[in-house]
Amino acid sequence: MGLGLRDLAHCPVELNLMPKSSIQRQEFAHKKPYLIASVFSLALVVFAIYLAERRIGSDRGRHLEELKAPLAQLTQMNQQLTGAISQRDQLKRDADQMEQLAGNRFYWIKLLSELRSVMLKSEAATKASFRTPENNGTNTDVGVWVVTFSPVLPSGGTFGGGFEGAAAQSIGGGFTGGGGGMRGGRERFGGGARMGGGPRPLQGAAPQISPTPAAGNAISSIALLCRGVSRLDLSPTANSDLAWTVLQNVTNSPYFTDKSTLGQNISVDPGSNTFSFYLTVELKQPFRF
Repeated sequence: MGLGLRDLAHCPVELNLMPKSSIQRQEFAHKKPYLIASVFSLALVVFAIYLAERRIGSDRGRHLEELKAPLAQLTQMNQQLTGAISQRDQLKRDADQMEQLAGNRFYWIKLLSELRSVMLKSEAATKASFRTPENNGTNTDVGVWVVTFSPVLPSGGTFGGGFEGAAAQSIGGGFTGGGGGMRGGRERFGGGARMGGGPRPLQGAAPQISPTPAAGNAISSIALLCRGVSRLDLSPTANSDLAWTVLQNVTNSPYFTDKSTLGQNISVDPGSNTFSFYLTVELKQPFRF
């Protein structure tokens, strides 16, 4: 019927009287080849990706097999290097220990020599300050030395009783006597030294300051009982000035720290021309054992 109507007149409008569902089926039938081609192309793409991945995986596997031998060699070399480093560290520890032992052998010799140098400098500085018109720069010899030398142990105790005689006769400028020659305390200091054959310890000579023990197996501080020639006849502050000069030279020394402290009491020894004071010196390099 639709075709018959079309033949009766010339109509510029194209009419299609087919049902919409038929038109959609026709359009779908026209698109089928394209859909099939798209699906096929997608399948080809997936297949191509598969082939590429497979080839890449094969190449990686081949390269991995090629790297296994050098990797095993490098692993073995790394183990050897680790062992060599461990051995080197052990040898270094042994060398450091030997160096420490060698240094400890001369540690106290150097320390006592430095302490004696401190006493000499203190004597020289104090002597220079006593050049007064009353004595015309003469008879101003001073002396200061160590009576007891007590290193402070890590446990908090001190040892040094055996050092008392040795320290008193080997440490300090009191044995340089003006010209620098070695002389004993008996020869130089008059009645105070002659009475007991040498410097006498104070009664109950326990240090009046409490040094802090070092942590571990080390000695970081030393408690000293020092004695000097009393010059109160020249200056009322002569004894304290000498003690403070000793402390100043200790803190300026490369062997001791500025934490070194001076005891509170600077007392004249009865029956002699000497005075005593306590001093605690802190070591810059603790003695380890």
